[in-house]
Amino acid sequence: MAEDTRSSDALVSVAGADIRTFLLADIRGYTRFTQEHGDDAASTLAGRFADLVRDTVPLFEGELLELRGDEALCVFRSARQALRASVDLQRRLRTATEDAQAFPLGVGMGLDAGEAVATQGGYRGGSLNLAARLCSLAGPGQILASETVSGLAGRVDGIRFVPRRAVRVKGIDAPVRPVEVVSEQPLPPLPQPQPTRPDRGWVRRHVILVGSAFTVAVGVAVGVAVTHGNAPVRGVSIRPDSVMVIDPHTHRVVADLRVGRGSSAIAAGNDAVYVANMGDTTITRIDPKTLRPSTTGVQVTPTDLAAGTGKVFVYDGATATGVALDPLLRTSVRFGVPRHCSLRPGPGLCTGGGLAIGDGRVWVASGREDPQGPPTVWGLNPASLTLETHIPNVYAETLAWGAGHLWAYGGGGQHAAVIDTHANRVVQRFSLNTSTGVLNSPQITTADGTGWAVSPLGDVYILGTDTSVHLSPGLYGAASSGSSVWVTSGAGYLYQVSAYQRTVTHTYRLRYPAQGVAVAYGKVWVTLGNGA
Repeated sequence: MAEDTRSSDALVSVAGADIRTFLLADIRGYTRFTQEHGDDAASTLAGRFADLVRDTVPLFEGELLELRGDEALCVFRSARQALRASVDLQRRLRTATEDAQAFPLGVGMGLDAGEAVATQGGYRGGSLNLAARLCSLAGPGQILASETVSGLAGRVDGIRFVPRRAVRVKGIDAPVRPVEVVSEQPLPPLPQPQPTRPDRGWVRRHVILVGSAFTVAVGVAVGVAVTHGNAPVRGVSIRPDSVMVIDPHTHRVVADLRVGRGSSAIAAGNDAVYVANMGDTTITRIDPKTLRPSTTGVQVTPTDLAAGTGKVFVYDGATATGVALDPLLRTSVRFGVPRHCSLRPGPGLCTGGGLAIGDGRVWVASGREDPQGPPTVWGLNPASLTLETHIPNVYAETLAWGAGHLWAYGGGGQHAAVIDTHANRVVQRFSLNTSTGVLNSPQITTADGTGWAVSPLGDVYILGTDTSVHLSPGLYGAASSGSSVWVTSGAGYLYQVSAYQRTVTHTYRLRYPAQGVAVAYGKVWVTLGNGA
């Protein structure tokens, strides 16, 4: 949202600078909604959003200045009234009426206050810019305000302010410390989007490879089924112990890159893709522009890794130790966490030990529960590699960061939890009742504002709903590209699942076990094991 925005004639007459509070609201996932449901449905949704804003804002002495499709800009003379309006608007969006269901998408909001000069056709002021930045940081259903707004408002009945970590935003030199605006009376939950097109239109499509020629199964080349591991796929050979690179738009395999033995976990960050090779205790770095891999030995067996904050973090779940490397894998520093699991076979065995980066920290899961101590998630300072916090009694073998929370998953696919890393506590737990004794650590990812947990028995559970997607046994990896969730299977499959329709849109048949998966730099990256 630009600083110079149009306003109504009633406010243009104000001379000089005056204190104003700006509220920006933006529909999250509107572009994807348009792609999934079509322009007519998106136009209807935008019109309904505009009506809700127009009905709510004047009740709190505010004015709607401008609508830009999925975005609304409002101005208030009172910071308190702006805060009340933001909470009430969130409540109205999430509440069904006799005439309509609850709004199907979450809306993020940002507020800032300061001197703003009314100019011909608009306002100018830094507060308008910061409100836009905070709005872009807010997740679905979240309200972020500046400290200026909370300071001006003071105590507001029915509303509390939750401080958040300082962040750097574009155009502002000093870090900004936002506060989350929370209603003391719980708001209705964010609704799950409903498909507007019949599921029968979303069928699995394949392109079957025969030798070096392509036969289209349903008449349109929208999927790839690799049935022969060493047969050329448009000039690319598929091999074990490699990373397969897919263009998700054309569904073509664009590269197959040799990495170390026993490739499994994969992560993207620091302008590169990194692969953990457990078979020869190495890490492979892939340049996403040149697609050139380079492999380096590490001092631990890499059961998981994460990339970000200018480092690559590699963890060995069996020894509860890890190393932090520079982005080019030239130098490394060891770190460790208290180990609450044993090395002896049986239920106490450490399996995996997940890593995730979020909220300015590196999060490490200690693994399965053991009599030596409770299962714990540890938060490390990425610079000093010292323990800053811990969250006990979290039964996790893998972690993921998304939708503003840390998601923990473990127990062979039976337990999941959502963690508020600001309060350092579990805010929600899930029991999936999958009843499996396997020791692999299936993954969890986030899409559409919630967690998608992969069960090794073949189901993908959408946490907090009664919905699951059945695929095939042996599921392992999961990653999200926003509108899609990508799931790998040790049986040799890669699935693309629509995050909104919650149905399989494409299935990739592979000769070798598919392990880790990442979506980054416009490509889907899949590690392939050895099928021998």
